[in-house]
Formats: sequence, structure tokens, C-alpha cells
Amino acid sequence: MDKVIRGMERFANVYLDVIAIYCLNWEDHLQHIKQVFDRLRKAGLTVKLKKCHFATNKCTYLGQKVGNGCIWSEESKIIAVNNLPRPITKKVVMSFLKLTGYYRRFIENYATLAAPLTELSRKDIAEMIPWKEKEESALQELKNRLISTPIMKNPDFTKGFILQTDASGIGVGAVLSQSDDTRLHHYFSRKLLQREIRYSTVEQECLAIKLGI
Repeated sequence: MDKVIRGMERFANVYLDVIAIYCLNWEDHLQHIKQVFDRLRKAGLTVKLKKCHFATNKCTYLGQKVGNGCIWSEESKIIAVNNLPRPITKKVVMSFLKLTGYYRRFIENYATLAAPLTELSRKDIAEMIPWKEKEESALQELKNRLISTPIMKNPDFTKGFILQTDASGIGVGAVLSQSDDTRLHHYFSRKLLQREIRYSTVEQECLAIKLGI
């Protein structure tokens, strides 16, 4: 599909068989839709009308809601994750982390919060995982954060940015915002590697700045 849409990246994004066409005005949007459909027709491809959405200012794209200059998590996906039972094996823990990790841009200090669960993926941990208070606390906190994920605003590249960073003995994090807007643009976090845990506080803070940038 990437080859079919090649050259149209300015107004069309594709992921597998999902195509998003976007524009700032109606006239150009109609032309862009026509161009994409012409390409699909030449490639011998068809689309299902019931799966298409036209002339909308917001849509669901790859498990996220996008529109009106903002992006936020899809409610049905969050509810599904929140209803998952307590993991009892490493495989289930990794599946849970994969699902929640997809929305980590909406969760402040995700890596630090998830650390007790990511520790369960170590090779020396048995498949039937030990489950204690810290793992249960991490599980519930991640679920609570998912339910209350903020609406992120797309950045305005004509304005300045503010990057705030932080570090702990477990992970580093950053948040991107702009001075004249109360809405955030992106959360970043990463668990510290074993060698980075031995860094001094200043070195960990510098690492947070480096990774945040």
C-alpha cells in the first residue's frame, strides 16, 4: 500500500490497509480523495464503503482519536484494557504491558509506574509469576491512569516549545508543551538501564534532558 500512495505523503498517511486523507480546506480535500481513489483503481484495489468515513473533523486512527488539532485515546480500547483480569503468567503480563505501552504518550512517568511489572519479564522469573502488593499497585495505577488520560494537542511549530524533564532512581521522563497553551503535546519516559541506575543524580537528570530532546 505504501507504494500505491507514494508521493501523496503530504495529504495521505497509510498503515497496512488503513488510509487517512486530511486537508485544511474542502476543495483541496476533494481533489486529494480523487487522487487517492485514482491510485487505488489503477492498482486494482477496492474499498468497502461501510468502512469509509468522509468529511469528518475527527476519526479513530490506529486505536486513537484524532481531530480538531488534538489526539486522545480511544475509549473502547481503554475500557477493554481496564477490564483485563490480574495477570498470572509472564506472557499475560507482557501482553498487558504491550497494550498499555501503546498509550504511554498519554501517561506521565509510564516507565516508572510500569517498572514492577516489567521486572517480571526477566529470564530468571518463573512463567507463573510471583504477585505481591507492589505488582498489584502498579497494575491498578496504570489502569487508573489509562482511564484519565489527557487530550493531547498537536504542536504549533510557529510557537516556542517547553520541555520539562525529571529523573528518579527507576526511570527518566519528559513532557512537551507550549508556553501559551495549557494542553500538553507528549509524555516521554524510559526505565533506567542497570548501568544508568548507578549514575549520580545530576547524570540521571542530564540523561533525562538528552533523551527528552
